[in-house]
Amino acid sequence: MLSIGLLLSSSSTVFCQNRNIYFLKNDDSEVKKKEQADFIRVIEEPDSGSINYKLRKFFMKNSAKFIGSVSSFSPLLILDGPAITFNTNGKKSEKIIYSGGAPVKLAYYFHKNGRVKMGLEYPATVLPSTNIHSRPIEVRIITYYDSTGNQTVSDGNGFAITENEAGLYTEEGRYRDGLGDSVWNGFLKDGSDQYFQDNFENNVFKWGVQTFENDRKVTYLKINEPADFEGEMKNFYLVL
Repeated sequence: MLSIGLLLSSSSTVFCQNRNIYFLKNDDSEVKKKEQADFIRVIEEPDSGSINYKLRKFFMKNSAKFIGSVSSFSPLLILDGPAITFNTNGKKSEKIIYSGGAPVKLAYYFHKNGRVKMGLEYPATVLPSTNIHSRPIEVRIITYYDSTGNQTVSDGNGFAITENEAGLYTEEGRYRDGLGDSVWNGFLKDGSDQYFQDNFENNVFKWGVQTFENDRKVTYLKINEPADFEGEMKNFYLVL
């Protein structure tokens, strides 16, 4: 593991001893002083025989936040190759292979306790696009485990109860052939009566409805474009 103490002897604006160091906030905005930063990004020149730059991120307490590589870092970071992301507790949160900035093949995501949460299958190749962040990608869930290690989805089939990363809501439903099936229901965890329901036919999302505390209902036809939710409902849509 790299030592931040050794790395910080380098310049933060130009390559020095084959590496570049940035002090960043959580929104990726750059600051000039280490004391102002939430994490540190280190980019190193490729090893002999490699075309990708090495990318490392560190939390301010010296523990690893991210280990991977990029094919380009200006003006945008273009992730390329295997990458591992870590939680602040030092446990892995994601293990993903990237190509051209997008996940490809099989990726693994982990619960905060370090146990495997799910395996997702992305397309093996990435179609060219002028905007890598807006490519339509079909993702299939291959396996899912609850936080105790109990497997509830195998080979793309089964039932899952999931919680969003911030812990604001849960959602539950069935998977068939790696895609959402039948009816999915989601509920806020703040005790309110707001909830949503997504409906699938033959693994294809057809329509959904949000119900608010005043029993007002709003129907939507695109799963990743929720309506004008109230309060925390603005973040309330199906997430794998």
